[in-house]
Amino acid sequence: MTEGAPHNGVDLATPVGTPIFSTGDGIVQRVGNHPFAGKYIDIDHGNAYKTRYLHLHRILVKKGQSIQRGERIALSGNTGRSTGPHLHFELHVNGRPVNPLKADIPTAADIPSEHAKAFKEDASYKLAVMERAGSRSNLMLAGARVSFD
Repeated sequence: MTEGAPHNGVDLATPVGTPIFSTGDGIVQRVGNHPFAGKYIDIDHGNAYKTRYLHLHRILVKKGQSIQRGERIALSGNTGRSTGPHLHFELHVNGRPVNPLKADIPTAADIPSEHAKAFKEDASYKLAVMERAGSRSNLMLAGARVSFD
């Protein structure tokens, strides 16, 4: 990302190796490694919805693979142009980035039972991290300019 380039998602601080789960059913559209994004996954969920997961340590899915909501797709990392271990998550609707924390998106069925335990454990951990996070140090909302001084 260059100075002044848009920041089209949310950054969630998480230790390297933390499991990352798909937010919905879909088809893996792209996997790759980019100088800025690092290791990444793009998922097409149909109905104009796409998600992106950046700065990954390890990718656990392949291009063209069908995935289900709550399925483990990667391990978080610190690859590409990253200032520390985190997941950069993007939601795109009709080809345009939207703030995933404020987006009005359709709800889906519960997470499949075979993934529920791992999802709940990961969610509990991430909620604890967010509760301990300083106002600017660990969580950055889309578009926010945060100084690391």
